[in-house]
Amino acid sequence: MREPGKPFWDFIVKDNERRERRDQIQRQLENASEEENKNLQKELEELSQTDIIEMPQKVQEDKLHHVIICGPTGCGKTYAARQLSKTHKRCIVNMSELLEWNQNARTKAYDLAEEALAKNQKVLSEIMLERDTLIKKAGKKGAQVE
Repeated sequence: MREPGKPFWDFIVKDNERRERRDQIQRQLENASEEENKNLQKELEELSQTDIIEMPQKVQEDKLHHVIICGPTGCGKTYAARQLSKTHKRCIVNMSELLEWNQNARTKAYDLAEEALAKNQKVLSEIMLERDTLIKKAGKKGAQVE
């Protein structure tokens, strides 16, 4: 059981480790002797028991919150999102798919985003041009400007 105030991530990591161990046991069962089979089955049964975790009080429907999960590839973002989605009965929105849909549908939201990106690209281009000018002026000290 998760104690109040203890990070939720610990539960996700533990659950992921249990899942990996269950998969490992499933593979070992194929070549196990009768006695090993019995021990592995017992361990598998113990691993299959679900922990009861205390979640924070559910947010009132009129005060729903959104969560953005980001991180490097393979760190468990999708797994965490699915667990949260199941627990709180919420849907998952994949931002890449949402952006692609808006682009294909040429929605107003996409047009506004494209306009903002173009404006920021112009500013970035001006900054890079100014940087290149400063590097040229600096001469041999140019490496310090970078």
